[in-house]
Amino acid sequence: MAIVLPLGNYHPLAGAVFFAVVGVGAVAVMYWVIKELLGVKASLFAAYLLAISPAWVKLTRDSRFNAIAALLFLPFIYFLVKTVESTTKKQIKYLFLTGLTIGFMYSFFPTQIVLLPSTIAVLLIYRKRIKYKSLLAGAAGLIIPVIPFLIHNALTRFDMLLKLAAWVPYRILGFVGLYPKNNADTFVIQDNFYSLYNFFTDSWLTTNSNFGLLIFGAVFIFVLIQVKKGIKRPKKYTFWITISIIFIVSYLGIFLHGSPPPHYYLVMFPIPLLFLASFLDYITTKRTGILFAVVILLVITITSMRFYFSDNWFTKYTQSKLGVIPVPYHLQENVVGLMVKDARGENISINRIGPLDHFSSDFSQNYIYLLWREGNEPVESAANQYLIIEDGSELSGDYILIKDFKLVKLTKKKS
Repeated sequence: MAIVLPLGNYHPLAGAVFFAVVGVGAVAVMYWVIKELLGVKASLFAAYLLAISPAWVKLTRDSRFNAIAALLFLPFIYFLVKTVESTTKKQIKYLFLTGLTIGFMYSFFPTQIVLLPSTIAVLLIYRKRIKYKSLLAGAAGLIIPVIPFLIHNALTRFDMLLKLAAWVPYRILGFVGLYPKNNADTFVIQDNFYSLYNFFTDSWLTTNSNFGLLIFGAVFIFVLIQVKKGIKRPKKYTFWITISIIFIVSYLGIFLHGSPPPHYYLVMFPIPLLFLASFLDYITTKRTGILFAVVILLVITITSMRFYFSDNWFTKYTQSKLGVIPVPYHLQENVVGLMVKDARGENISINRIGPLDHFSSDFSQNYIYLLWREGNEPVESAANQYLIIEDGSELSGDYILIKDFKLVKLTKKKS
């Protein structure tokens, strides 16, 4: 973002435009990776599913930097599969790139560190193929992107690393009931499995339905069959052995967290699409399966398009109520423009009342940033003091009131 924002003249939309490009680029990356691993037909299914996936479209629209970690999963799985399939010379290159990718993913989102034990588990299974030089190359690749992180920890007496080392056993011991916090119960376990189901169906469909449950069941059975084949013939089914281990180990880490938030699934974000694309590829080898695949794609496409071009999505940020989402950007611009015009070049102080006030600066950073762009960054104390009320309530005195997404009043209070 330090590169993207200056290129966009620090306009907030610069990040949104950048991640729109990233989202489109992800379709091409998906196609290339899956074509190399599973063939052209599977790659076409995977690329199409990603292009209309509700989870991926939302991830793109949110424009958060951790979306890069989800995208990097694709080259990660490619490099890891190629590592166990390659001879010594290429193996060194691929394992180096595997480590490098994990390091970059961790830089964007720390949860991706779960992929490290997943990778180690895969390498242990194929240990007869893996050379010592390749392991050194993989370790070097992993370390390079996190050098700043390691230097910072060295300067702070490894405080963060020690806390991370303590956090892992704390979570495990708590989950199994040997520590009085983070204990697992029936509700937590049920919630964990339900979150996994939602993660898969949200990747395919815009709404929960019996059709989503049907697809989930069919794909789950298909994956079990492929894994069983992989156990019997690990050399032929390297992709399925690798992807299943990554899925199991990653989900185990999420499961032990207890009631994981949705963004924790970024560690394996493309997996539901890969599973469904492989399933469609498999069933279309038979004439009866082609009809089933067409029905699945039609239902996914129709429900997705109806949702994307509805008020629930296309015009969502102009229809929602205050307190549910932040004030729309155009209204924030109007608020800032009125303050700048009213202050006439004098210093400004602002405060805000509304949702999420428990965060730093009472969640007023949006206004602070826009005022900075206008050349009038707020100061701690100024003659021109503005109070922005975003929850629609009216107070006595002078304030900026946002009610029903309309600017109702603007006055200033002299200190």
